Amino acid sequence: MTLDQINFAPLEQSQNAWKIALRGVFKGKSLIIFILLMIVGLGSVFLAPPIIFIVLTIFFIRVAVVTNKIKTLAWRQFAAINGWQMDIQNVPMNLVPPSLVNSGHSQRCSEVVDAKFDNVDCDLMTYEFTIGSGKSSQTFYFTIADVVLPKTFPHIILDSNKNRGGFRNIPGGYENLKLEGDFDNYFKLYVVKGQEIDVLSIITPDVMQTLINADQQQDMEIYGNNLFFIGINDERSPAAMRTLLHSVSLLSAEILQRAQTLNYTPPAQA
Repeated sequence: MTLDQINFAPLEQSQNAWKIALRGVFKGKSLIIFILLMIVGLGSVFLAPPIIFIVLTIFFIRVAVVTNKIKTLAWRQFAAINGWQMDIQNVPMNLVPPSLVNSGHSQRCSEVVDAKFDNVDCDLMTYEFTIGSGKSSQTFYFTIADVVLPKTFPHIILDSNKNRGGFRNIPGGYENLKLEGDFDNYFKLYVVKGQEIDVLSIITPDVMQTLINADQQQDMEIYGNNLFFIGINDERSPAAMRTLLHSVSLLSAEILQRAQTLNYTPPAQA
């Protein structure tokens, strides 16, 4: 299967899940019950505020539950229609990029899709977490593609300047490595101090140009033998998924080629 043969149609349901859920909740018995409760609440001066608050809370919880069900079904249909396997068991946290795994709270992973296209085999999932609490809270959504590499690589974080979402946890001992040309206008490159030479043998001018040509909407992270592509706040839309998988196809080939000549020995664990 090639990228152009992938059917993204089921993701339309995911993109419009909130609207679909809203219409669904406002049908049949749910609509009648909602109207009756609002009439009761508005008919009493003393009970109006608490009843209206309770009714609206129940309403929005119901819409959120239906929305999540629609997104889950769309995700499963996306895998099925393309003939891809899906893992509905517990998601291992090693599928979450290290720079995200300790960020925020209320972390949640979707089911994992084993996507195969353009001679690439990658695990696809969505991941979310929340920062802050109450009215100041903000939830970030990610679509993550993980490609397994044949060798262990140094830890590399490529943060795209085109997306401003997310909250990345850059560990101590890392530095922002400046590269030649105008690459820094598109990406920030974070590496472990002392591994600059190894990283430069991977992020070559050819790779930099491919990164720039691949739309620059996603972040990239290499850790151990995992190559992560991270789409931010895309809500699984067909267009965003196509862009993400386009980057996966282009960059995976480049990084796998670098693996053939990579001579990297991970530092001994303390």
